[in-house]
Amino acid sequence: MKILQLIFKYFKKIGEYIEREPGAPFILVFVGLLVTATLFLCMNNDTFAEKLAEYAYYSLVAGILLQCIAVVIKNGEKTSSSSNLLFWG
Repeated sequence: MKILQLIFKYFKKIGEYIEREPGAPFILVFVGLLVTATLFLCMNNDTFAEKLAEYAYYSLVAGILLQCIAVVIKNGEKTSSSSNLLFWG
């Protein structure tokens, strides 16, 4: 029973992290795909390695865009809440 509680606690923390940093999973996928592409390149499978690298870079772009959007939203919340305090305070 304690094992299930630990697993649920761990997944809850992962969910909270992804909520704070929405681009993180895509960036981790980028790293994984790029490492896999390197392995296929070492095995002389150039065409598959190029495709994996291409998908890896798409994943990186998606992760960076999501991170940028999250930063803009967080900064927008900070400025709007502080400006409300200035006008109403």
